[in-house]
Amino acid sequence: MGHKIRSKKAPFANLANIIYERELVKLLLLYYPSLGSQAVVKPPYDKKFMQKIRVLQGERMPHQELYTYLENISLWLKIEFTSDLEVVRYGKFCFSEGNVLRTRLSENPGKSSARSYRYFEAVGNQGNLVFGEGLAFFEIVEHSQKLVVYQPLAQVTKSLSVLHGKWSGDIAVLPVSSLHSLVGIFCVGKTVYILRKHPGLEFLDEADKGKEVDQTDINELNDENE
Repeated sequence: MGHKIRSKKAPFANLANIIYERELVKLLLLYYPSLGSQAVVKPPYDKKFMQKIRVLQGERMPHQELYTYLENISLWLKIEFTSDLEVVRYGKFCFSEGNVLRTRLSENPGKSSARSYRYFEAVGNQGNLVFGEGLAFFEIVEHSQKLVVYQPLAQVTKSLSVLHGKWSGDIAVLPVSSLHSLVGIFCVGKTVYILRKHPGLEFLDEADKGKEVDQTDINELNDENE
């Protein structure tokens, strides 16, 4: 907003007034969207899997990650376990607002990033709130199920209005319909603090949110919509 400052005598007061007017306009548009003559409403995205990842036969052998995932999926589906269970594996999942939940499988270990988008908030099987780290997504062809395999956050408690817990050594399964939103984490030793999106972020423009945009995700979404 530097180029909008006109006062040489009191530039900071001028800046404060510009910010105030800008935020006031945002509030008015939230209450009365029709006031925005050029307001563009983004259509919701379809909730869907992205980044299909081929399943190799060697991964179905005992002591492999996929073998363990299939065991947990079979247990969740209450079916007899077989390593030949027909599945389609994916690395990402798109929420309706366009946010993309990634997994350990999809994030590039060679890419340096200050943020990770593998952590989510969901509704558990008992209606409880669940937090976890996405490991992989699967579509179970024979049973028409779309599932997320994840590492759950255990011993979740709240202190000073902040949720925190410790990573469980177990692997859990949920239907993707239970996924609610992305969350961030902050670790202090073995304690993991959950960072949820503040409602005030809705007042910011996309450029002001400080979100790290992954061009690969954007390209994949655009390709899918076309």
